[in-house]
Amino acid sequence: MILRAFFSSKPKNKFSLQRLEYLHKIIKNNKVYNRSNGKIIVETLREISELMIWGDQNNEKIIDWFFEKNIMAFFLSFLDQKTPVEIKKQLLQTISIMFENIKTQSAIYYLLSNNHINSIIEHEFDFSDDEVLAYYITLLKALSLKLNKDTIQFFIDEKTKSFPLYTESVKFFNHKDFMVRVAVRTITLNVFRINLDIIREIVLSEDIAPYFLNLACFIYQNCVSIQNVLDKSSYTKLQWVDDQLFAQLDNLYYLSDIFRLNIPELNKNQNPKYQISPVLSLCLLAQSFHVISCVDLVNELAEVLFESKLPNIEKYNKIISTPTRKVKKPTRSISFSLFSDEFTKKKESLFNESNLFPKMIRSVSTTFSQHNDMNDDDNDDDLVVKIFVSDFVSQIVENSLEKMKKKNIKSIRKKQKRRKKSNLSGNFAKNKIISYLESQDERFVLFSMCLFYSIIKHKTISKYLLIKHDILPAKFVKTQKIFQSLTHENDSTSDFSRFSKKSGIFQHSLNENQNLQEEKQFDYPIWLIDKLLKIFFRRPFCCYPIYQVCFNLIIQLVFISKHSGPFLNSKHQELFDDACDLISNDLNEHLLKNSISTIEFFENEFSSFESRTFSFEKILRNPILLKPFLNDNFYGIDLFFRHAFGPNEQIIKTCQLFLILRKLKNKLDLKTEELLPLKEKPEPEWMKEGKAFDSQSKDIIQCEKIMENPQNNKIVKNHLVFIEGYIVFLDLISSDSGFPSTLIKSFIQISKIQIKLLEEERIWKISSSVDFDLNLKLRFENQTSYKTAKQVLEQEKLFVNQFKINQMEILLNEMKKKKK
Repeated sequence: MILRAFFSSKPKNKFSLQRLEYLHKIIKNNKVYNRSNGKIIVETLREISELMIWGDQNNEKIIDWFFEKNIMAFFLSFLDQKTPVEIKKQLLQTISIMFENIKTQSAIYYLLSNNHINSIIEHEFDFSDDEVLAYYITLLKALSLKLNKDTIQFFIDEKTKSFPLYTESVKFFNHKDFMVRVAVRTITLNVFRINLDIIREIVLSEDIAPYFLNLACFIYQNCVSIQNVLDKSSYTKLQWVDDQLFAQLDNLYYLSDIFRLNIPELNKNQNPKYQISPVLSLCLLAQSFHVISCVDLVNELAEVLFESKLPNIEKYNKIISTPTRKVKKPTRSISFSLFSDEFTKKKESLFNESNLFPKMIRSVSTTFSQHNDMNDDDNDDDLVVKIFVSDFVSQIVENSLEKMKKKNIKSIRKKQKRRKKSNLSGNFAKNKIISYLESQDERFVLFSMCLFYSIIKHKTISKYLLIKHDILPAKFVKTQKIFQSLTHENDSTSDFSRFSKKSGIFQHSLNENQNLQEEKQFDYPIWLIDKLLKIFFRRPFCCYPIYQVCFNLIIQLVFISKHSGPFLNSKHQELFDDACDLISNDLNEHLLKNSISTIEFFENEFSSFESRTFSFEKILRNPILLKPFLNDNFYGIDLFFRHAFGPNEQIIKTCQLFLILRKLKNKLDLKTEELLPLKEKPEPEWMKEGKAFDSQSKDIIQCEKIMENPQNNKIVKNHLVFIEGYIVFLDLISSDSGFPSTLIKSFIQISKIQIKLLEEERIWKISSSVDFDLNLKLRFENQTSYKTAKQVLEQEKLFVNQFKINQMEILLNEMKKKKK
């Protein structure tokens, strides 16, 4: 009876203060749940959220009245009771909608006050219901978007260091639902952005929420799971691996977002019981360099790879006399899997020159960073710690300090020589990665190139590290000139010149008679280009992604924009020309054996090649590339990701490599493509409908043209001839001379049609992918006419192909190097 009285007095205006008063009376009189009022409570909660959002935008009195009557307390009372899941869902949805849509700052403060929100967050919901979990996570995400230095007080109890929004959300960091994991990461990033000591203390506390440790274990276990599935799964059951590689990239993007916030990372010693394969290790490392932009992390990771040890930061801290974070050596890492038993655990001090002056190092480092697009937000002290101080830096300091005593100079040079010797003999990690470029297993070749590509493309990798190990791209040659001007040395034997050309184990053994001027001109990683060019000589042909990465890596290393070339020295130019010669000869052999199929495959591949874009990330997350490459098509794998099987696929592989080398040649020669695509033979001038045709020198073949139509098959008697790559249909008209004159009725270009021969029925089925309306049949009078037409057709196909063969010969001759 009471409820009926309330409903009978319901205000007509849905959006009004009176309506809120009315809803308040309903919820007040139904604060205790029973089976009869469940639907009323759900509907009331829904209407309150709509009314609150309208009041925030139109009538502040509604908001004030809501808080004056403390309606949020009624919400909490429903959680304390044994209410059905429908009420809890609606309650979570109501609060989420209010926080997502209410914009007034005072209203937000009122909603967060009295610790109601923390009580809702800490309530034990039944998360076995996916909808409850979805509404709960949505609420946490909406609350995290309201976090700032002013509102954080409502979420944290400073005495107990309680932060329910953070601690409860990170419990779902490894949830099976991808969208839940994404929401948790959004929440954590919103928390990390608040630069308050209490936030950092809670976030980095292992006792309160060991999130980073759990996240690291989660990522590692994910890598182990990928390896296990790769070992056990067949080529047709890799969808799970594909999903996990995508998730792994998502993990790295998330970590990259954290590093951009400059949050101190937790370095924890882990002792995993499993190892992942070197192939997967290379892939994951390439992903890491591709995604993560944190300067400290990527440079330390690069030092591990190139130095086989972590730098001893503690000794260098004493020299710089500035506080820096300590780096703990992990017992085993992803990079460890690359080197297996050969990986050395020997610790050496990276910086042991006690007479290097911090101020001078900072000055030189800052100058270098300004000319190399380094991170401008870092201060000088941090820059010194993060940059790998190489022999080159030592040389600049040495040459720039006029007051340095000679005995100090000698001691530095002795230590430099000792360090160079250790680099030459003990860098097992670096040697292992290099050896993968020449491995018989193409997976190692592919992912080692991917690793170099991601390092070279990385914007925040220390240029000193690239210089030291001779992997600095040629486009940074301007940096060399800047440093030469700083040291006032313009001669060819400057310290930079000596260092950049003769650094580490990557020292390329140049021919003694090679011109020194040429060595100075081509300032790119000679040793690496030498190995990359040799990939084009590998037989059988490699999988297409290898050629894609190789092409792009070469361009990154040698190409300089706004430079007239040449980009390769004489030795590498000759090597590249030999590769072009070899592939041109291979393609020419296929052309001589089967010109029709070769032309057809080549044109199809060129069409695909033009529309094909290089996606480095897709290569890094393709599970097929992590499995051994097959030599057959048993599993239905695309030819891009396996070796050729059969003569036709050999032709296709040859065309693929030819087009890659053709594009690289045009790029290095600064030319635009003029010979591709292959051109069709132009239509003869006399080929016009209704024009007279001299048929005396041609055999006229009689047939019936059957026009296929769903409603009616029309049969028309016709005469046709084959000439210059066309099927020409004629009209025979009687004349006074007694010989019929012929007019061109219609014609079809042979290269643009497909003909299916039905010998028993003496029928040709003609269709075309160019003209969808073309769909006809030709039926010949007898077997003699049928065989004659078939024979002439083959001759005309050769005639059509000969025009394109001539173009191919011109193309192949141009690809070959010029004979001296």
